[in-house]
Amino acid sequence: MISQYAKNRTGAGSQPIWRISLAAATAGFLSRLLQGARGRSAVEHVARLDDRMLDDIGLARCDVDDALKAPLTDDPTKILAARRRARQLQRRAI
Repeated sequence: MISQYAKNRTGAGSQPIWRISLAAATAGFLSRLLQGARGRSAVEHVARLDDRMLDDIGLARCDVDDALKAPLTDDPTKILAARRRARQLQRRAI
């Protein structure tokens, strides 16, 4: 429920602040959704690689599967990058 105070406040022009905030939040959500879709497309290409090729780039099949299970607003390429970095650090420690 929007308070009377919030209804009377206005931002740029004559738009109430809550409308501007809603528009900004919607734009941010759509931007994250688009970025997630782009990343998902890239990860789907990586998913077509065989296990040996995945190992060559420092990933495992389960990493790709987990990245594709991420929420649609998350960029799955970031998940793969983090997993790859962790695996590289683990290999250096041995």
